[in-house]
Amino acid sequence: MEARAHHFVHFALGPDVKKGAPLPLPAAFAAGATLDRVATGFSNASGLTADEAGVAYFTDAAKNTVYRLVPEEKKAEVVVEVPQSPMALGWVAPGKLVALNRDTSASEIATGSGSGGGAVTVLESTSGPLRPGTALVLPVGLHSALEKLTLLVEHKGYRYRVGSNTALRSRLEDLPEAYFYSTEGDVAMPAMPVPMFRSLHESSQLARFAAGETRLIVSDDGKTWRGKLDADGRISTQMFAERGGTSVVSDAAGNVYIAGDQVFVYDHDGKPAGVLEVPERPGSLVFGGKDRRTLFVGARGSVFGIRTVAPGS
Repeated sequence: MEARAHHFVHFALGPDVKKGAPLPLPAAFAAGATLDRVATGFSNASGLTADEAGVAYFTDAAKNTVYRLVPEEKKAEVVVEVPQSPMALGWVAPGKLVALNRDTSASEIATGSGSGGGAVTVLESTSGPLRPGTALVLPVGLHSALEKLTLLVEHKGYRYRVGSNTALRSRLEDLPEAYFYSTEGDVAMPAMPVPMFRSLHESSQLARFAAGETRLIVSDDGKTWRGKLDADGRISTQMFAERGGTSVVSDAAGNVYIAGDQVFVYDHDGKPAGVLEVPERPGSLVFGGKDRRTLFVGARGSVFGIRTVAPGS
């Protein structure tokens, strides 16, 4: 038998115990495709994103490092070290990423190889309503309940008992608006008061929203939704699948991929379409490569890649 690292396993051995056959490869993956280990040696490869050219980036928060994936050389190279422990990354402009950090700050990272490459700008929190025309970058791979995200965008918070970290959940109070703006000023992330929103800073995935746009949102409490950013700044959600995880992506054919115990594949209507077995527990997903037809899987100590039929959407 095989057991993954970081897992507790209980099993009974006997003369009739045999390893089961591998699950069939879901039809969403290219014929004859194999899951290849692209890079390894990390504490937790997470926070995957890809730039306009399909180059994939990810974080290893325990090592305070942002990496660039180099699949053709089976390696990842260091882009920069971020002392604030970067968790999730988002692409915002050519040569620029934003990161939510474990210490509840946010950073902008220059990815170029020239003199400005690897520069890190810690973004200051700016009070006030969201500036008109600004796109929002929000956590969508949640290590918390969906409620935390909806309260965040509605600027609501719990009232905490005096001298305690327990909350009076029935008594919500208004929170002041504040945002981390990119250096160009056209993208922003909500500044998140602690302790209520600390878990959102530990999310595995970010997505860019403009008013009226719909994105997939997944939570490790067992559900995946389609979430729409309404004109009033609220998020309206519709259940997609009774399957949770920490990262979710889709392709141009409508297939949806959820990173949980394995990578679970669903069709456009939320019907199960197969399971991709991964040797290490998957926690982060992104489509990359020049044609966007490689699904990269951040899974504990390694990043894997596998070819798909349709490109990422």
